[in-house]
Amino acid sequence: MVIFAVISTLSYSALNTSIKQQEAQKIHHQYLIELQKTLHYLERDITQIYQKEIVLNKSGFSIKSIQNEQLLKLNYSVHKKKLIRWDKTDAENPTTLTLISGISKGSIRILDSNNKWHTKWHTSKTYPRVVEIKFEHPAWGVIKKQVFIDE
Repeated sequence: MVIFAVISTLSYSALNTSIKQQEAQKIHHQYLIELQKTLHYLERDITQIYQKEIVLNKSGFSIKSIQNEQLLKLNYSVHKKKLIRWDKTDAENPTTLTLISGISKGSIRILDSNNKWHTKWHTSKTYPRVVEIKFEHPAWGVIKKQVFIDE
């Protein structure tokens, strides 16, 4: 009877550990999918920027991007610790896409054609060369994405 109890306890412990690891792996996998999706959208939208126009605001940035021969009006902003991509091409029915959750300490910088970094950007005589987006994620730590814009 004692042997059965020991074997049962060991089996239960092994099963419980396996279930906890599977749950942790699911969460980690979800974080990874969110991160990949976020980096993909940022890269695609910024590299296809129209006339190198970008507007920085308090909550994020706005750009016009050409995709599939269509001009998109996009806004990226942080709201309630989520990075949200707003497609305002259709002003009456803007669409939103939550890219990544749980972020904090976000910042945006632009490197101009004179190799100077700016946290405030106005259309000027210089063009943006690099857009740097930086934020902190609970699972990944500090994430920094630099997107280079073709000249």
